Amino acid sequence: MIHTISGWPTAVPDIRPWLVAAGYDVIDDPGALATLRAQKDPPLDGVLYMEAHGGPMPSKVRPEVTRFALYTADDVDVLNEDSDPTLSQDLSLERVVYFGGKAVLDPVTGKTVTFHYGITDAFVDHYWNFARNSLVYLTVCGADGPGAQAFKNAILAANAGVYAGWSQNVHAGRALDAARLVFDRFLGKNDPGASPEFLFKQRPFQWPLVGGDPLQSDLAKHNQGIDTSTGALLSFTPNSIAGFGDFALLAPTIILGQVVEASLPGVPYPAGTLNIFGTFGSDPRRRSRQQGNCGRSGLPSSVRWVAAWPNFVRYTSSSVGRCSGHSPKTRKQ
Repeated sequence: MIHTISGWPTAVPDIRPWLVAAGYDVIDDPGALATLRAQKDPPLDGVLYMEAHGGPMPSKVRPEVTRFALYTADDVDVLNEDSDPTLSQDLSLERVVYFGGKAVLDPVTGKTVTFHYGITDAFVDHYWNFARNSLVYLTVCGADGPGAQAFKNAILAANAGVYAGWSQNVHAGRALDAARLVFDRFLGKNDPGASPEFLFKQRPFQWPLVGGDPLQSDLAKHNQGIDTSTGALLSFTPNSIAGFGDFALLAPTIILGQVVEASLPGVPYPAGTLNIFGTFGSDPRRRSRQQGNCGRSGLPSSVRWVAAWPNFVRYTSSSVGRCSGHSPKTRKQ
């Protein structure tokens, strides 16, 4: 989880424990260039959640041209840029640009502006790689706006499964409330701080039901995913490459359970068998660890037979406990 804006509000303290409780390894990253460069090998696995400023920024070599960039935690240090060959190359190739920061009061010269480095689509092309079916969620102004399409396309080209971002400037409170609700629904946490319960607790839901429709999704029903004061919309874009855009949700979900009440001739499943329908992630029998699987899935000892995984599980015991076993971990959140 990356939060680059010191002193600004954040949803990280809320979302982090939900992911940890679901079996994910969560790494907090302040968003410095050194750690942002180290995301290619091994690839980002699972979820990248980032809170930052975003917008069109000029490069060092072509100040008249702007590229959409994400604000990092590093202050601009022009005196030492030439002595850092990696930074110098990143600046010359427009992987890194100058990003305006907040105004500060200098007691000698008066008000001035601080600058941070920002990362562009060229930075993503060179340094980032995602495991299949991973989620990239950006709480960033304009991350899915007209000027950010090259950045979004670079994320998807780096194998991200689903890209979530705002269409234009969004107030921090609206953006953070939406992020809390989205991750609450992906994980089925039902945290009252994210959203009041709707009659009964909600199971984990797939992203199209959470935010796929601006009028009918769960975000819309809770008046989230939109900032009416700016017109910003939160949108989700799946990867169009076959096999890369299959991210669904972050925890297994049960839609329906049916019990076989009587043993019948010719039916191999005896009374007491429980058929469970839902979404459970990758079949843990095939590989002990599948790269890019973004949902916790496992089988308790009562499982005897599985059909049509990942949407159907048959238990031979009516006593069904918590799944155990396979639990994918995310290297970077």
